[in-house]
Amino acid sequence: MTFVITQAVPILVGAVIFTVIGGIWYMPQVFGRVWMQLQFGSTELPPDRKKKAAKAMAASFVLALITCAVLRKLLLIFGVATPSEGVQYSLWLAIGFIIVPQYNDILFSGKPVKLYAITTGYYVVSLVLVGALYGWWQ
Repeated sequence: MTFVITQAVPILVGAVIFTVIGGIWYMPQVFGRVWMQLQFGSTELPPDRKKKAAKAMAASFVLALITCAVLRKLLLIFGVATPSEGVQYSLWLAIGFIIVPQYNDILFSGKPVKLYAITTGYYVVSLVLVGALYGWWQ
């Protein structure tokens, strides 16, 4: 618990970065329209999803807090001391724990690779940018 208290600010900032990147990433002008078409078969959000959007975004922020807390802890354990080290370690973590497992899901679910690329790309970019920040933030 002490870790979360002493590291609250970097964890919170990391979660905000995740959220901002997600907001940009899934804008209709970026990947949002394509993602919605692949995910829902339409460029319009289904009515039942519209009702749940605020709760989903709040839950997503909580999950980003958890992700950032784990990333922060791991990078401190690894002794990461520069932004480039933060990028390198975060990329290795992304390869092992995001890119490969999510592709395995694509193999069995039959979902389009383009959907995988959009979704996974968001997580990898976010993780690597937050990793760079944590490498800088001592």
